[in-house]
Amino acid sequence: MFKTDLLVVTKPLSQLRAIIPEYLAELNRVTTTTAYIHIQPQGSGLNTQSVNYDFVRVPFTTEVRNIVKAFYSSSSKTCSHLDLRVLVGNLTNGDMKFQKYNFKQPCDVVLIDKKVADDEESLF
Repeated sequence: MFKTDLLVVTKPLSQLRAIIPEYLAELNRVTTTTAYIHIQPQGSGLNTQSVNYDFVRVPFTTEVRNIVKAFYSSSSKTCSHLDLRVLVGNLTNGDMKFQKYNFKQPCDVVLIDKKVADDEESLF
């Protein structure tokens, strides 16, 4: 188990809401204290041919707002002992400059919800 983790969520927004319980169950299994969630859905700047990911803005739509809300409401049932934080620095409709995230605790592990390379297995 890890004290603090960062989960990078890359599934398309249309699929994301339905699998939030699966994400939270995994966080509950591997995390003891704090879980950060970074939403970076497919089609929002990810280069699927490379391991290099570009940090890009995701428009803060009603759908994104509802997904953030769903993470928090579902976490109260699934993993209420965790300090769950959805990172919103890249969720914007404006031209804001990216700021460095200052985590409450340093991350012990980064989890990604897809295969990063052909020789690695997917976590989910």
